[in-house]
Amino acid sequence: MHRNAMMHCDIKEPNIMLKTKDYTDPVIALIDFGMTQNSAGQGLAGGTPGYRPPETNATNIWFPRGDIFSMGVVFFQLLADKTPNEEIQKGGLFTEGAKTIEQVIYFVKTREPPWPLITRQFPGVMAWLPMMLRKELRSRPKAPILLQEPWFRA
Repeated sequence: MHRNAMMHCDIKEPNIMLKTKDYTDPVIALIDFGMTQNSAGQGLAGGTPGYRPPETNATNIWFPRGDIFSMGVVFFQLLADKTPNEEIQKGGLFTEGAKTIEQVIYFVKTREPPWPLITRQFPGVMAWLPMMLRKELRSRPKAPILLQEPWFRA
């Protein structure tokens, strides 16, 4: 999408689907393009609290590297078994313990992921996942750089 100057603006677990049943060689698809923005346009923000990056929460403007942050949240939550679940009152990385949207925004801005939850079981992700979750927009990698990581080339 970014190669075509588009931003998804709502990457989260429910918007990622498997197109095949072969879990050894999955084909993944993004769905729900209702908040998609042209990155050459205004980039006005949509998105889901807890997945929106700090700069979007602060300015209400979405940037392509915001999708990188959102995808980082998804990766962390899946690997750490912290995927939100409203039915059982389970919060995610930045929503756990929050009672208001303002608290979620504060947690996105200040909370560091509990890396010990994943480092022993998935040490290979530490080469790229912390970069995806950097609070500063410009210090996050662009998608083509991430895709060069051995984890994604396997």
